[in-house]
Amino acid sequence: MSLTLNEILASLLNEFQSANVSADINREHWREIYGNSPLLSEFSPCRVRVSDATVTMPLALDNLDEVQVNDYGIGLRQIASSLPQELGEERTRIAEAVYEELLKSKRHYFLNTNLVRDIAAILSKSFREHLNEAQIGEVGKALRQMQQEFLKRPSAAREARFFYRTSELEKIKPEKLFKFEIRIIVD
Repeated sequence: MSLTLNEILASLLNEFQSANVSADINREHWREIYGNSPLLSEFSPCRVRVSDATVTMPLALDNLDEVQVNDYGIGLRQIASSLPQELGEERTRIAEAVYEELLKSKRHYFLNTNLVRDIAAILSKSFREHLNEAQIGEVGKALRQMQQEFLKRPSAAREARFFYRTSELEKIKPEKLFKFEIRIIVD
């Protein structure tokens, strides 16, 4: 059985919470016994509280789930937002023309490694009277940033699962294990 790191941490924190509740119940039990005993009635049971703990556990990577990437492509609004605002109404018309040209050739996808170059080529060829080379370069920077943000998203959604039980870890070569250490401070 393997769990994600979130599930392992949640289990650890849950165990600390359960231990605190159990300690409170146990203390109340002993308080009752002390109160009923003539010898112990002057004393109170001690309270042990864990306020800081470091947990070290061996883990082994089970698998890394790959998330399906849905690339719906760059949108008309994204193209328009990358164009200079001083174009005014022309901005929307230019964006529509660029978008349609990309759609015709199915080059509108963020996974298209030449997306920025393709858009710059369309702008240079068809809209030279509206945009100079520097403006096309700025459009390219904005589009490259959008593309990079899209490409980062799938890796952020990956989920790693780890073996943590001794019976499973014993079957794995020691060099494949790593030590996970966490310090927990309980308020």
